[in-house]
Amino acid sequence: MTEWWVAAGAEEAARANLRWTVQPVPVDASGKNWPDSGTLLVHYTQYGYVGGGIPWRLVAGLRRWRRKAESLELRAKSQKLGTQNSEANISQLIANGHEARRLVVFFHETWLEGPPWQRRGLVAPFARWCARELARSADVVVTNCEKHAAQLADVCNVTVLPVPANIEPGGGAAREAKGERRKAKGEKLRVVIFGLPETRLRMLRAHRAFIVWLVARGGLGELVLLGAGEETHRFAVAGMRLAKELAGGAVRRVGEMDEAGVSAELSRADLGLSAYAEDEVGKSCTLAALFAHGCPVGCSGHDAGGLAFDLSPGADGSPRDWPAWLDANVCAEREAFVAAYVAESLEWRTHAERLAELVNQGQMLKN
Repeated sequence: MTEWWVAAGAEEAARANLRWTVQPVPVDASGKNWPDSGTLLVHYTQYGYVGGGIPWRLVAGLRRWRRKAESLELRAKSQKLGTQNSEANISQLIANGHEARRLVVFFHETWLEGPPWQRRGLVAPFARWCARELARSADVVVTNCEKHAAQLADVCNVTVLPVPANIEPGGGAAREAKGERRKAKGEKLRVVIFGLPETRLRMLRAHRAFIVWLVARGGLGELVLLGAGEETHRFAVAGMRLAKELAGGAVRRVGEMDEAGVSAELSRADLGLSAYAEDEVGKSCTLAALFAHGCPVGCSGHDAGGLAFDLSPGADGSPRDWPAWLDANVCAEREAFVAAYVAESLEWRTHAERLAELVNQGQMLKN
């Protein structure tokens, strides 16, 4: 049995119910309360461990924690020079050192960039150093999208593992419109924007032209702003103001609710909107939820590798992929493609088994 010590988030093991013993460890940058042995799985985001966005104490603590394994490796190498130990014995000593303490880092975020007059721009060089130093120290480095992998590619070998859906389809929550879409009948569409306040605002801004176009042609039945978050939060207020400006009385706000309720909302939607760039698709658990529920997704300026429709304005002002969106055969092919992607990449068990496989291979994925 593999013993996992999880610094933040045990969701993979909990949802997958694999043969792991998972014991969450309080995040103490000193490392004094961390386990003496086992695999430490760190779910890393820039602001997840410290509000300032520069978690240098965490990085320093994890580097100290890894010293035991590194010292065992050095001792094994010195024994090789000073004794007649066989190659097999030396390899075993080194392996024991790595098994004693193995560090796995899942980068959900690396670092945020921004102009130098904004805080994120000032913080970026230091946050970049923290992320890259942590990647150098790790035995296994995993991230959720190609963008993050590219940021760390010159430091270590990185495996891309998209995050699964945060909301799984509920029992009996088959898509209401699947196979017989309201759009095919010329009826108005139910469009959903799913995420936290800042994410919803970003989606509204990215799809402003599409929403205005859909309203102008009488095609919008309802614009659903779905997701948790304080209604008085500045991003929530700005998002609601913009939504009403674009869609008027068609806006419906759905706040925090249980998983079954969210699943039902996603199942009833005809179209979900995303503002993620093509190389960021794998980082969004809300986008994964849309895919998992079979909800067609619209992106802006790209097609997310064939997973979504490009709804940015074309030469005539209409969305670029609108003809494809209206074509039942194209939609059926897209649904099959997305379903295969969900089965291969977005199932919790698949996610957990792949992560366990990476660790159990015992590979030092650093250059």
